[in-house]
Amino acid sequence: MDNLDKASVGEIKGYANPPPLVVTTMEAVVIMLGSKDTSWDGIKKQIMDPGKFIVGIKSLDVTAIPEKTWKTVREKYFKLPDFKPELIATKSVAAGKLCEWALALSKYQLINKDIIPKREKAAEMDKILKENTAILNATLAAVKEVKDKVALLEA
Repeated sequence: MDNLDKASVGEIKGYANPPPLVVTTMEAVVIMLGSKDTSWDGIKKQIMDPGKFIVGIKSLDVTAIPEKTWKTVREKYFKLPDFKPELIATKSVAAGKLCEWALALSKYQLINKDIIPKREKAAEMDKILKENTAILNATLAAVKEVKDKVALLEA
């Protein structure tokens, strides 16, 4: 996404009749950004300010995208045989980059979704370990105290 600039987004915005692959890509992107309006006019409104659009893309919190939205874009767009960055880039370099971005975020979300429960379980196990370590240390201190008293009695 570092190579996506205002001029590239302006190229997309400038299409009166965009190629179908560009439309498909932009529909998926604006859905991921939370827009309900996937008409070409709605898309053009989303990218009216290319700088703001790029900031929105770069700062998108992938974990904040609802699962329902992921399901929609994966089933309706990502499964299309032509939804490939290299193919879309032949129609628009910027749309190709946005396609690549969307697919990468999707992969990240799937991996992250799998990792989150594992992180939560690890945190839970760490908490249990700390609690049990504290109990063990208290027990060892009590045993030492008893041993010290027995040693005094034997002396």
